[in-house]
Amino acid sequence: MGTDQDGSTGCVVLCAGSDCAKDERRAFRKLREAVRESGLDVVPSRCLGVCNGPVVVVDPVGERPVVLRRVRRGAARRAVIDLARSKRSAVRSDDALAVGGKKARRAIRRAVEAV
Repeated sequence: MGTDQDGSTGCVVLCAGSDCAKDERRAFRKLREAVRESGLDVVPSRCLGVCNGPVVVVDPVGERPVVLRRVRRGAARRAVIDLARSKRSAVRSDDALAVGGKKARRAIRRAVEAV
């Protein structure tokens, strides 16, 4: 996994399903590039089943994985990077980007398979 300046590691599983990862989708490319440039690991995955993309699972094998959808703007991309670096305050569970319930559990299982 990638290591940032303070020694923590982070992994971001990025849905590469047809809805999220169409090559012409600028948001998907920008998200993938931003995470890579931050020094974190980007792991592509089969469809995570949320289908409101781009969709990511941050820290899928950690204690508290987080599933986020519609990661399209700069602030959302920064939130993904902050979460992966264990700055948990970046996104609240009631945030519009956060996914919960069955969809989140399924996405986390699929992300763990990809890692």
